[in-house]
Amino acid sequence: MEPLLFRLAERLGKTKETLRVYDPYYCEGSMVAHLERLGFTHVHNVNEDCYKVWAAKRTPAYDVLITNPPYSADHMQRILAFAVASGKPWLLLLPNFVCFKKNYRELVPAEPPVAYLVPAKRYVYYAPGRQTEVTQATSPFDSFWYLSLGEGAESMLAWWERKYARASGAALARSTADLPPLVTPVRDEKRANPKARRRLAKRAAILHTQFGISHAHIRPPKKRA
Repeated sequence: MEPLLFRLAERLGKTKETLRVYDPYYCEGSMVAHLERLGFTHVHNVNEDCYKVWAAKRTPAYDVLITNPPYSADHMQRILAFAVASGKPWLLLLPNFVCFKKNYRELVPAEPPVAYLVPAKRYVYYAPGRQTEVTQATSPFDSFWYLSLGEGAESMLAWWERKYARASGAALARSTADLPPLVTPVRDEKRANPKARRRLAKRAAILHTQFGISHAHIRPPKKRA
């Protein structure tokens, strides 16, 4: 994300230090430190209920929204609605299945188009308070960045592709049809029992780490008749 945020700052006539970044979802505050290490020091990410802030019309002034919302309840739908209504550039880290949902097509208009930036390897999430402890995949789906960069988006994406695509190993898709097959969601006919799901998650973590295979495409072995 750093090159795209840098390019966005340039487009707005700003520097990394003066680009105003807004992340409404506070977890442990670590994203402020992460962005600061990359040179982005004007970041609003505080311990507050963002929905109450929006309702009270106290949303801080910002240039770009970048966040990884909770994946439970209706948080993803609410942040998408907020992002679209804002009219500002946004970068959201969301699960792979979101962009295939009917309500996504209802929330996110076709124009301006949303692009998708898929990391070279599947993201593994840390539980709060356990930043250094990773034992297995922590979610049963892939996630990647949903990008709406506003005016000049296509030139920014083309610039990123020329300069960073090969080195990063990430895949840039201009539409859901262009997403890599390994991160498109797979519908299981029958949900495995909890013990089988734990075995599958462990196997998926190993296969993805060693071979880059998406968790969504690792199917449990069929039982013999």
